[in-house]
Amino acid sequence: MKRIALTLLASALAVGGLVAGAGSSSAADAGTSRLGSTTVVISPKVYRLVAGAGITPATTGQAAARPTRGTLAVDFPIRGFKSSNLRTTHKGGIRLTAPGRSISISKLAVDLGRARVSGRVSGSEVGKVGRVDLFTISRATSDTYGPARLKLTRAAAGALNATFGVEAFAGGDVFAYATPSITRAGLRNNAAEKIAAALGEFVTGH
Repeated sequence: MKRIALTLLASALAVGGLVAGAGSSSAADAGTSRLGSTTVVISPKVYRLVAGAGITPATTGQAAARPTRGTLAVDFPIRGFKSSNLRTTHKGGIRLTAPGRSISISKLAVDLGRARVSGRVSGSEVGKVGRVDLFTISRATSDTYGPARLKLTRAAAGALNATFGVEAFAGGDVFAYATPSITRAGLRNNAAEKIAAALGEFVTGH
């Protein structure tokens, strides 16, 4: 799984040109950061399911949402990098709400070393869960919505079902797609350099 995660993110950075130019502003605007951001696009199938069930998605904190290709894209600004598990942390979150019920996810962290995305979860039916693994990372079959495919863990699927009183979600379901974007300013960070080096080594085969 580690090699898969490195492959798909190396593809995103090297082929997709996601290592952007110099950061534009030191002020943290919604959805942006001088270090970069990760864009998460909800699977169109999941987006239709959520909308049909009367569940409303909304961003929290500095995350920013926008429509794209019949679904929703959410930009999460990068907060920082850690060498441990090749971790990238993010600002902002997302809340799913239905009448009398809600669940929130915040402080997302992408661990390339574990091929997992975790976040802090709290909700009306599940309470304050704390940090849990939300998704596994694998390669998408195309780059239409992003190179990284995010599949629900059993814990995340169970929390969604419990919150909204449904049985629509299951572990292993594709929930979203992700595209990382690290700026040159971000790459000045030592941990980010290690992430970039790991990606480069995998691409070159050394």
